[in-house]
Amino acid sequence: MIAAWTAFLVNFLFWTGTAAGSMAFAALLDVTGAEWAAPLRATAIRFHRFLPVSVVLYVVLLIGARRVYPWIAHPIDVAWLRFWPFVIRDLAALGTVAAAAAWFSSRPVATTKATVVFLITYAVAFSILAIDLVMSLAAPWGSTLFPAYLLLANLYAAIAAVALVTAWSSRDRDETLTADRAADLAKILLGFSLLWMYLVWSQFLVIWYGNVSDEVRYLIPLLYGRWQRLAWTIWAARFALPFVVLLPRIGKRRAPVLVVASFVAAGFWAECFLLVTPAASGPPSTWTAIAVTAAFLVLFAAVTAPRPARARRLRNAP
Repeated sequence: MIAAWTAFLVNFLFWTGTAAGSMAFAALLDVTGAEWAAPLRATAIRFHRFLPVSVVLYVVLLIGARRVYPWIAHPIDVAWLRFWPFVIRDLAALGTVAAAAAWFSSRPVATTKATVVFLITYAVAFSILAIDLVMSLAAPWGSTLFPAYLLLANLYAAIAAVALVTAWSSRDRDETLTADRAADLAKILLGFSLLWMYLVWSQFLVIWYGNVSDEVRYLIPLLYGRWQRLAWTIWAARFALPFVVLLPRIGKRRAPVLVVASFVAAGFWAECFLLVTPAASGPPSTWTAIAVTAAFLVLFAAVTAPRPARARRLRNAP
């Protein structure tokens, strides 16, 4: 049963982070005036429909929270970690970001005010969720950089997911993901791979150089022993591969960009797995992880599927 709840939390973080990160990507496209990315923005906006579902899924997660979070069953002397304040904070954060995303996506014309409001809401809400849902697994360990790292990890994976869904859901991939759009998307993915690596390295370097036992004990399970290969695989999928493939001009074509986007998105799922599982009682079985992931995938696809009118606008976008 613990394995099932661990898999549930991994997928909750992945799909909710992807949905919210996609909305943040749409907001960034608006604030920068990126008209070239109209089909990508249309796909990103669709993903906001999963956020209200995430609120319901969080309530489901609370049923097994005592099995996943050690500090609930065995309270520790950290004022922040009390069960009911934890529940209220996270429900408020999820509800607020879902409402802000619905408001932002419903506006016929993008405005700077709406964009800024959503980005601030996203940053605050997911900073709270990063602390409560992920960092508290390793309590009393804490890091002020961790929320920023997870915010960027969400956004980076969301960009990759938006690119993949835009390409897959288009009848004419050549028209929707043109050569110019693929090249621009490659630059964005490359830039975010560097930002992600910067935050990972900043987090690692401070802990490694400080050599404080309470902090080092968090890194050791992630980087050594049974998790070492997974950690290096994530590094390869999220940084090394995008850097090597997307830096040359030949890598900025449609096919290489979509291949890299696939690895980036899959790497984020593995990253969520690595952040959650070592702190839990043990990894979920392969079949449990596959079943829970498939259920989330079907739910996400059903909720965010294009509606006929929007699909026509996506195909006719400039």
